[in-house]
Amino acid sequence: MQRHYLARARRIWWENLQTVCLENHSWDWEASELLPGLIIRRGVYVIARARHDVVGQKTMLSLVRAPGSVEIEL
Repeated sequence: MQRHYLARARRIWWENLQTVCLENHSWDWEASELLPGLIIRRGVYVIARARHDVVGQKTMLSLVRAPGSVEIEL
């Protein structure tokens, strides 16, 4: 699928639903990857909030008690 179609689909999804469906999943800080579900272990943080930046083409994650936030370039 072409990149501009994906960008358009993300924009429409975000404008209508205001979710990227990542809340209450987990982020592995060291591996820089998403883990499905709530994982409790060292270096893994729960995703408290996620949003899509339409202009910057990024997904922004706010993590519970993490050393920082995460920006994923799409």
